[in-house]
Amino acid sequence: MDITGTYTEAELADFLEHEVVQKLSIVQLGLDRYELIMTLTWKPGNWRIITLRKTPREWSSLDRLTKHIIKKSVKGLPQIDLLLDARFANGEDDSGA
Repeated sequence: MDITGTYTEAELADFLEHEVVQKLSIVQLGLDRYELIMTLTWKPGNWRIITLRKTPREWSSLDRLTKHIIKKSVKGLPQIDLLLDARFANGEDDSGA
């Protein structure tokens, strides 16, 4: 997935409140690593959610990530895609760490 740019979690919350998030994609980065990518209704591209320190925001579990999204979405949820990586299907992280 090509990334166009970044937005902070605060901006994501604002976009969700104003219902301009067309789609959220949860992307598996590792065995216990997930990130959130959004598509906006008014601006083309895929936008990665970052922290205030300008690093990609990652979650260690799908449960925590979904709770976070629900908490931020006071007016309902947009479409959510889940992109899993088959390399992690056997429960081993092949990141080399």
